[in-house]
Amino acid sequence: MNLLVYVLLFVAAVALFVWAVRKHFFRYVRVFVGEMVGELQKATWPTKAELRDSTVVVIAASLLLGVFTAISDFSLYQVVSFFTDLVS
Repeated sequence: MNLLVYVLLFVAAVALFVWAVRKHFFRYVRVFVGEMVGELQKATWPTKAELRDSTVVVIAASLLLGVFTAISDFSLYQVVSFFTDLVS
């Protein structure tokens, strides 16, 4: 890229920074982050045992859903194939 593009990008970055400072953007970000940290500290986090148990449940449910989907797909394919062969 030529020098003009770099100069324009720099000017745009400086203009954006000046706009952010004039609008007190960084103060709002600091307040938001502070409130977010406060809310995360209020949250109850699961113990390792609860997390492990929940993970096992999710994996088991995913496997069951996968098996159900595979069986349904295979069965539907067989039915459609049977009727297709019957017609032709």
